[in-house]
Amino acid sequence: MNNYMEKVTEIAEALGWSVTVDGEDADFQYYTNYGQDCHMNITLTEDYDTFIATIYNYYENYDVSEETSLWIDSTGHGKNGAPYEIEDILNDMNEFEAAMLELWENLKEKVNVNELYISNAHIYFKSTDSSAEAIFNQLQEICLQNGIELSLAGKIILRDSDGNDIDEYVY
Repeated sequence: MNNYMEKVTEIAEALGWSVTVDGEDADFQYYTNYGQDCHMNITLTEDYDTFIATIYNYYENYDVSEETSLWIDSTGHGKNGAPYEIEDILNDMNEFEAAMLELWENLKEKVNVNELYISNAHIYFKSTDSSAEAIFNQLQEICLQNGIELSLAGKIILRDSDGNDIDEYVY
């Protein structure tokens, strides 16, 4: 499971979703008030921002009118277990759309996307902070939480997406 999926699952379940991870895919299942079994299948990515962008794109491309029309028979009423009235089907599809947006908003705000991994004796730390000292403090906190003593002297260099140095912190 990706390093963020445990927290994603916790948040999604608190919002009424069920989450099943199978290999590189996560299936998000949501039952509407009318009992519609709705799903989003999202491919897992290493980058959390890409993962939640996929959820947002799913929401953004969801066509409530098209989805509603799939559940209406030739007489203008619900079919295949859908509510009888078109208005109820439309409300059902609107509920799922709103649930997708709510999920994305909660995942965007509540998941700590900081990542820590070690490679070739360098520590790479992805953070939303713009201060090298703040990143060092986060790194130190992670080490303390995991029983790791951070006692070696070193330097943190903060670079922008183009690789330019923008801040430095020596410890």
